[in-house]
Amino acid sequence: MRVTTAFKRLLRLEGVNVTSVVFGINVITVTVELRRRRLVCPHCGYKTSARYDTRPGPSTWRHLDLGAWAVKVQATLRRLSCPTHGVVVEAVPFARPGAHLTRDLDDLVAWLATRMDKTSITRLCRVSWRTVGRACQRVVDTELDPGRLDGLFRIGVDEISWRRHHKYLTLVVDHDRGKVIWGAEGKDAKTLDGFFDELGPQRSGAIEAVSLDLGPAFIKSVTADGHAPQAVVCADPFHIVKLVGDALDEVRRDLWQTLRKLPDDRYARDFKGCRWALLKNPDDLTDNQAVQLRRIRRTRGGIWRAYEMTGAVPGDLRQRPHPRPGRGASRAVVRPGPAVPARAVHQGRPDHPPSPRLDPQRDRARHLQRSCRGSQQQGPPHRPTRLRLPLRRRRPRSRHVGRRPHRPQAPTRTTGRSDRRLTHIWVRRAIFGTFGVALCASSTGVPSPCIWDTRSRVGTPQGADGG
Repeated sequence: MRVTTAFKRLLRLEGVNVTSVVFGINVITVTVELRRRRLVCPHCGYKTSARYDTRPGPSTWRHLDLGAWAVKVQATLRRLSCPTHGVVVEAVPFARPGAHLTRDLDDLVAWLATRMDKTSITRLCRVSWRTVGRACQRVVDTELDPGRLDGLFRIGVDEISWRRHHKYLTLVVDHDRGKVIWGAEGKDAKTLDGFFDELGPQRSGAIEAVSLDLGPAFIKSVTADGHAPQAVVCADPFHIVKLVGDALDEVRRDLWQTLRKLPDDRYARDFKGCRWALLKNPDDLTDNQAVQLRRIRRTRGGIWRAYEMTGAVPGDLRQRPHPRPGRGASRAVVRPGPAVPARAVHQGRPDHPPSPRLDPQRDRARHLQRSCRGSQQQGPPHRPTRLRLPLRRRRPRSRHVGRRPHRPQAPTRTTGRSDRRLTHIWVRRAIFGTFGVALCASSTGVPSPCIWDTRSRVGTPQGADGG
């Protein structure tokens, strides 16, 4: 198989033939030519066989990488004279108009943009930062579903921050399909007016309900004439719960400021730190927060009445809807844990009086104490047995911490006796034998050599024995 045939099958570019393949430094350049003879306008699709001229140099496009090699496709194109757009370069079937990337690489970059950030895409595909944005723009312009705005009955409008310095995007979602159908830069009424202008008065009149964040700009645009004044404006569940929490927090702050002004700071000190005890879900409270909430309940003041009013919010608003409507019911934000199997309870003798039942709210501390003392009772252990490994005792350190003990190293040479090392005692004995030579003081006071018996430790002057 020839190299050109192999690359034609590998690249799978429609409407072209591979004429040559050149291997460069980390780059493979593939030269192709179009199979069709007629020229096509890239903007309107106008076809003609009349050629205006031929471009002097080849056009180049980046293709999908082939392993560690970057692939470039180049071709010599012609120009035609379109009656609508004038003199333009002919269209190619494997790339979008005005792009320097092939259609396959454009689609890959646009898909990666929905899964990761731009910096990761530039390092993975070896393209620039602005190339990623242009590729996404081309894919949206050509591949966006034109019928996405048909059959709208229940929609939702909200804004999202997409950059620093308060830059927002207004997004419109279809609640029935669970998809984003429209988006534009800005978050005012004029931005949403562009959606209804594109939707048209006929399709806008079929809208039944619109969920908003209770902002005045979006409500003004929805209720305007020619948009959707007949639709029921629904409040977003997230913002309803947020407004209720803000109202409760405002009552708490007013009470805190009042307690701070009292001459006795005991009440302010006891009320301090109860913010999350009031705002959190009762099932998620810690022990200290539960104690604070019971203390507030005993006071029966305005803060407790405000807390009871928050319970009037329906529980459905605190649940997250299913991501795919029609495939499952709404699910709770906090998932319940696995059910605990019931244990066998000893009933005792029938003549014993029944033990009083405990209130879990008022006697919560007693429950905790009993759960802690449960391990002292007989029964199967709840935790696996731990292994105790013996630890090696360290040698006692010397009293002289800063001074290292003196350990003289003996030389490796040995004397005639193989079991004794050559220390200073054995060196002396090896040289002088059993007797050693020493200096003994004579009667005249002049030191004279003498023979020292190492066994009897008795010295004999050299001149005494006539030696």
